[in-house]
Amino acid sequence: MLNRGNAQPKKNIFVTKRNFMMMKLKPVAVLISIVCLFAACTKEYSFEGSLGSGGSTGGTAHFTITGATGSCAAISGNYKANVALSDSNTVAITVYVDSIGTYIISTGTSDGISFSASGTFAGTGAQTIILNGQGTPVASGIFNFTPGNSGCTFSITVTGDSNNSGGTGGNNGGGTTTTDCKACAYTPTCQGSTYVQVYSLNGTTSERTTTYKSVTDTSIGGATYKKIVSNDGMSGDVASYLNCDNGIYTQIAYNATSLTGSASATMIKQIGLKVNVPVGTTWTDNINASYNGITVTNTYKHTIKGIGISKTVEGVTYNDVIQVEVEITTEYNGISIPSGIAEYYFAKGVGTIETDITNNGSTSSISLKSYNIP
Repeated sequence: MLNRGNAQPKKNIFVTKRNFMMMKLKPVAVLISIVCLFAACTKEYSFEGSLGSGGSTGGTAHFTITGATGSCAAISGNYKANVALSDSNTVAITVYVDSIGTYIISTGTSDGISFSASGTFAGTGAQTIILNGQGTPVASGIFNFTPGNSGCTFSITVTGDSNNSGGTGGNNGGGTTTTDCKACAYTPTCQGSTYVQVYSLNGTTSERTTTYKSVTDTSIGGATYKKIVSNDGMSGDVASYLNCDNGIYTQIAYNATSLTGSASATMIKQIGLKVNVPVGTTWTDNINASYNGITVTNTYKHTIKGIGISKTVEGVTYNDVIQVEVEITTEYNGISIPSGIAEYYFAKGVGTIETDITNNGSTSSISLKSYNIP
């Protein structure tokens, strides 16, 4: 939601008990990450196309990708949201070959696109490699890519396509400033807003201050989303996308990667809140993720538990609060594993004021201490 918190398998049978426990714990990390997107929380997960997406290398040759970030690649072609890449979308990089043989170089996927090349090195020394682009950009913005695990990172600027009037804002603003930053009443998205939150995670308590650096309108799939670029002072800029048409709060984030690097999701799209429905309304989201190379499906069953209630958080009483309960289940190899329950509290005109997560007998929370919305 928007407020943004191996044992080896036995042969021929499912997974060990320890694996089950690990899989029960990890969906909570995914849940916290989505929660953070719904109200100015920081990232237990990095939801950001522009932070860079690492790739991989392979083959029999031994080589090194040379050059420093920002000056190691020559980019060709135009990049537009919702327009598939063609043969003209390439990136030239330089490698130094120590021993000849085959090679494979690829970037990770960011904003729905990636770059790769393969072939054979017939000689040693410095050589130029052309990475070919593939995929279709999903949204406008600035997205970083890293070939292999090198120190070379290059940026691709994706502009809005000709069929929409969305902005093209990058991390420093730009694009079309959102016309009404308080239109999503239960998650305001005003540029310059600050939120101070208290994290109680794994027995450790800390405070984090998140600032909305820029908020611009952009188009995704024909709908207008608010692109929110925020910074918690710890993890760099984080981008997320919010649409609240008809009182349905839909969040999109790309290339989610856990802090430990063990879990990832290419794209997350989730309905975190519905405001024009009665108590008891339920809906379900399914999100595919990869944990240490194992693909699982996390199911989030949302239930409206309270509407117009009062809630006191960090000594402050908020009125007109909506409470949403989320039950998380992880499915792997046909087995459904209960993975935790979360309670979210959204205050009108403020955002998410508290998140409580219970998993395997332990409880973590994120609470709002103070805020400023221009």
